[in-house]
Amino acid sequence: MRMRLLVLLSLLCVTSGRAAEILVDDFDSGIEKYSPFLQYGKVDKCKASLGQGVKGTSALRIDFDLEGQDTNHVMFIRDVDLDLSWCDKLAFEVKGAGDQVLVFLFLYDSKGRFNNYGPHGTNGDFHTGYTDWRRCEVAFERDRSVQGGGVDLGDIKRLGFFLWSNGPKKGTAWFDNLRADEGDRPADLKISPATFSPNGDGVNDSTTLTTYVPRDSKLTLEVVDSTGRAVITLVRDEPQEHRRKVLTWDSLVSKQRLADGEYTVRARLTGASPVEVSAKMKIDTSHKWPAISYTNKPFFPIGVWFEGAPSISGCPTNPQEAKKWYDRCFADLSSHGFNAAAVPNCPESLWEPLLQSAQEHRIKICLEVGPLVELVSRLEPPTEQEAGETIMRVVKKIGKYRSLLRYQIRDEPPAELVSNWRLVQRILAAVDPKRPSFSCFCDPGSLARLTSQTKMSEAVFDIYPLWTGTPRQTLGNFLPALDTFKGASRDNPSWAVLQAFAITHSPGSWRYPTPEELRAMTYLSLASGVKGVFYFIYSHIPGYLDGMVAKDGAVQPIYAPTAALARELQKLSPLLLALKPAQEPAKVDGEARAGVFTNRKGQRVLILANMRPDSAITAKVQADVEGRCKDALTGEEFPARNGALEVPLAAGGGRVLVCQVTATATRREAVSRSRRETGPQ
Repeated sequence: MRMRLLVLLSLLCVTSGRAAEILVDDFDSGIEKYSPFLQYGKVDKCKASLGQGVKGTSALRIDFDLEGQDTNHVMFIRDVDLDLSWCDKLAFEVKGAGDQVLVFLFLYDSKGRFNNYGPHGTNGDFHTGYTDWRRCEVAFERDRSVQGGGVDLGDIKRLGFFLWSNGPKKGTAWFDNLRADEGDRPADLKISPATFSPNGDGVNDSTTLTTYVPRDSKLTLEVVDSTGRAVITLVRDEPQEHRRKVLTWDSLVSKQRLADGEYTVRARLTGASPVEVSAKMKIDTSHKWPAISYTNKPFFPIGVWFEGAPSISGCPTNPQEAKKWYDRCFADLSSHGFNAAAVPNCPESLWEPLLQSAQEHRIKICLEVGPLVELVSRLEPPTEQEAGETIMRVVKKIGKYRSLLRYQIRDEPPAELVSNWRLVQRILAAVDPKRPSFSCFCDPGSLARLTSQTKMSEAVFDIYPLWTGTPRQTLGNFLPALDTFKGASRDNPSWAVLQAFAITHSPGSWRYPTPEELRAMTYLSLASGVKGVFYFIYSHIPGYLDGMVAKDGAVQPIYAPTAALARELQKLSPLLLALKPAQEPAKVDGEARAGVFTNRKGQRVLILANMRPDSAITAKVQADVEGRCKDALTGEEFPARNGALEVPLAAGGGRVLVCQVTATATRREAVSRSRRETGPQ
C-alpha cells in the first residue's frame, strides 16, 4: 500500500453528522522517508522501521538506544505538504516498550518556523509509557508550543516525532494513525485587542482580527460605525482557503484611519452556508506613551534566586516576623559578596518588609510582581487603560524603595505572550524609567522573538545543564546553550542565571555542580560578555529544590564555592561593567575560550575560561596585545610577544587580563571610528 500523506484539500473525510477526521499518515509504507534530525547525545543507534500498527496495520517503529549520560534527543522527520489550517486538532496513537521517554511533535513551515508540542508544554501525556495504544492529541487553539511558535499551519513542509531522555534509555516506540480533525467550530470573529490606539507610540497601534470561516466561502470584512454605516471595507468577497482568516489591521500603515470611538466589525460569509458574525471594537488614541528611555544607572548584579514566601521555609508570614527572616537571609548574602536577589512568590503583603530589609542590607531586588505577571499571562490582552492603572498602583506602592532594581513581570514567558510583555514593558518604562521590566528566559526562541521586537535593558537567561547522569567534571550542554542564548540576546546586554542547585529526592534529576563546574560556567559566561550573574537558588524548597542553604539554615557544600565566586565578581564588576566588545577576536589554541574587550582607558581586556572542569590547562592566545598582561584579581603578569601569550588556567578556572593594545590595532580602530563618525568618503 502506498503512503497516504496528502494535502488536506484532497483528503478522505468522514462527515456523517460529525466533524471531519482527516487521515494524514497511516504509516503503511514510506518509512524510509523518516530520517534522523536534531540529534544530541549518544543517539547514533536509533533507527526507524516499519512496525505493527493498530488492528494489524503498519506503524512507524523507532528503536531507541540513548546512551548519553546527560540529555539525549533525536527526531525522525520527513518532508510533507500539508494544509492544517482547517483543523482544530492533530492526533496520533502511540505505545512503547522498554524504558519510557518523552515524545514531542514538531511541525515546520516553509519559512523554517516551527511549533513543538509535548510534555514541557501543555501535552503532558506525550510519552512512550503505554503498553497498549494511546491516542494523544494537539488542540491548536488550546495547546502551547514548547519552543518556537508562529508556524503557518496552512504551509506545513516537515513533520517529525522527537524522542527525549535524561540519561541512558533503551526501548521501542510505535506511532500510528496520524490524523487531523476539522472540528465543528461555527463561524466566528475575534478582535484582539478589542481596544487599540493607532497613535504611533508602539503600544497597541494595531489589532488582529481572526475570522473562523466554513469551507467554500467568500469573506467580506467591514468596519461599521454607530449608525450602521460601513466606513471601511477591509476585505471584499475574498475566497477563503483556510479555516482561519487572520488580518492585522494597522491603520497607520494602511492609512485607513478612523476617529476615536466604538465600532462594529462585521464579517459576511457567502457560499454553501451563508452567515454573518460581528464583534465590537474601540479606538482610543487619547494617551500616547513616550518612547522607552531608561534612566537607571549601570549595575552589575552578583545575585541569587531567592524564594520570597517565608512559609516555604517554615517561617511566620506576618510582616514583622517575615522581615526578621529576610534580615537574616539578606545579611548572610551581603556578608558573602552578593549584591542582588531575584525574588519570586513574595506575597503582596510582604513586598514592603522585603524591600525594607534589602535596603538595609544593600541588596538590590528583582521582584516578581503578581499583578504584572497576571497582565502578561492573559490569553486576551489587557487594555492600555487597565495595564496603566495596574502599573501605576504597583509603582506608587513600591517604586519609592531604592532596593528595587527591576520589576519581574513574568518568569520564562512563552513566545505567544510577547505582545503582552511588550505592552507592560512600554507602560512601565513610562511610569518608572529607573526600573526596567525583567524576565528570565529558558527558551532562546521566545527570547529571540522578544529581542526582535523591542529593546531590552538586559536579556536574562538560565542554563541548568547538570543532571545526575551527567559525568562529573563536565559541562553537559552548557556551551551550546550559552551560544544560543547569546545569539538570541542580539545586541542587548545579558545576565546569566547559573545552576547552583539539585533535586536530590528524585532519581535522574538535577545534581549539584562541582566547584570546578560552577567556576567554569561563571567564567565562560563572563568571556561571552554577560553583564551580571545570578546563581539558582539560595533557598531550600521542601519536596522540590535543594539550594545553597537548607530549610534549617544549614549551609550546603555548594555555598562556599558560590560565595568565593561572588567575592571575585565583586572585585571585578567595576571593570566588567564598563567593557565593550573589541573588533578583533582572539585565537585560542587549547580547550579554552577567550572574550576580547576594551576598557575605558582603551586597553585590551582578555577574559579567559577553561572549558575543562577536570583539568588545568595552559591557554595559548593570539590577540592584538603587547607588553605584559596583568591579572585583574591576582596581579600576576604574563608577557605578550608578537601578540601571543601563554596563560595557565586552573581546572574550570578563568582569568581577567588587562593588556596594552598593539600600535597596529590602535591605528585600525582609529580608522574604523573615523569612518563611523564621518561616513564613507
